[in-house]
Amino acid sequence: MLRAAALLILVLGDLNFTGLQYMTEFSKHDYNPHFSFTGTADFIQQADIAVANIEGPLTFADWSKEAEQKRWRFRQLPVFAKGIKDAGVDILLLGNNHIADAGAQGIQDTIAVLKEEGLKWVPAPRDGPLVVGRNGVVVDLWNADVFSAPGSHPWAVRGEEFAKLMAERYKDKPKPDVAIAFVHAHFSDRKQADELSALLRRAGINWVILGGEHTPGGMKADPMGGVHYGLGDFIFGCECSGATKGEALALKVKSGGLEAQEINLELGSPSNGFVTHFQKSGEVPDRNTLHLNQ
Repeated sequence: MLRAAALLILVLGDLNFTGLQYMTEFSKHDYNPHFSFTGTADFIQQADIAVANIEGPLTFADWSKEAEQKRWRFRQLPVFAKGIKDAGVDILLLGNNHIADAGAQGIQDTIAVLKEEGLKWVPAPRDGPLVVGRNGVVVDLWNADVFSAPGSHPWAVRGEEFAKLMAERYKDKPKPDVAIAFVHAHFSDRKQADELSALLRRAGINWVILGGEHTPGGMKADPMGGVHYGLGDFIFGCECSGATKGEALALKVKSGGLEAQEINLELGSPSNGFVTHFQKSGEVPDRNTLHLNQ
């Protein structure tokens, strides 16, 4: 069990419901969006708040011009929002390098279906954090994509600007009990990650959780927070991943501080595994995501 905390926040890795083999499994399960969470929903539902990154929009919109130049580009069926909600995920992260693959319309469609299913999402940095409160504990959740070109979508900002927005907010308003920043980034070395994490923690963040890589990166922690270098995939249907392991992060908010627990995840089957991944044998095609408009 994960409990024994005033507040338990469970952070999952990437969700991606695309790929030829994944969609074949989806059809075998009567197009039931819950099938990938069989065996994991009980685990997710232990948390007071469960957060995951949705890697690509939930939309039928056309590809953006920028996405047409990508080797890997993602659009996902909106019905998967229901599967996510029913599994126990409460909040989604949209700040990543695929959220704009279907342009502004894809982002609008994604937000609309999240609202319809009662799911929350972390706003773009200039709109401030998502403030959630449970069990008498107040938590600020921030999200940014520092990998994509600044301004290419609402979450895409430079790390320095992200930190400045936080510092400005906490200069005039009371700090929450816990502040967490989710940052999509691809760093060439650990030093870059540490520099950004230190910058954000000076701005008022307790935990910095990095994303962008498909494999887990481990963490460094202290009594008041720390940095996680990437959780990897949780469900990733696209054959482009190649991941063979994943992690979840349990953050336990207690009266004496903040405790972090890494949870190792097993590579599983499409119906009952923590990490859903289909490794395509032979050569991987340049584009193997579902073309929703065809």
